[in-house]
Amino acid sequence: MVQILLGKGEFFSSLLEVTEWSDFDVVGWSRESYEIVRDLVYDIPADGRIGDDYFRRAAPLVETRLKQAGVRLAYLLNHAAAGTLAFPSMFDAP
Repeated sequence: MVQILLGKGEFFSSLLEVTEWSDFDVVGWSRESYEIVRDLVYDIPADGRIGDDYFRRAAPLVETRLKQAGVRLAYLLNHAAAGTLAFPSMFDAP
C-alpha cells in the first residue's frame, strides 16, 4: 500500500479526497479546469493588475489541483501496472 503524503510530511486532509479523485474521468477533469479558468483565472480587475488578493485566492486552488494531479497520476500508474486500467469509451477506435 502506498502511503499518501504531501511534500513536508503532510497527509491529505481526508481519505475521501483521495477516493473522489481516484478516477479516469478525463471529461470531468476538463470540466473542472474550465470552471477554474472561468471563475478565477479570468477574473482580473478592469485595470489588468493582479495583486496579493488574486494570489491569495489562487494559492489554495493551486495546492488542491496539485494534490489532484498526484492522486490521479498514482491511480493511472497503479492500474496500468496491475493491468486493470480501463480506458473510457471515448478512447475506443471508431
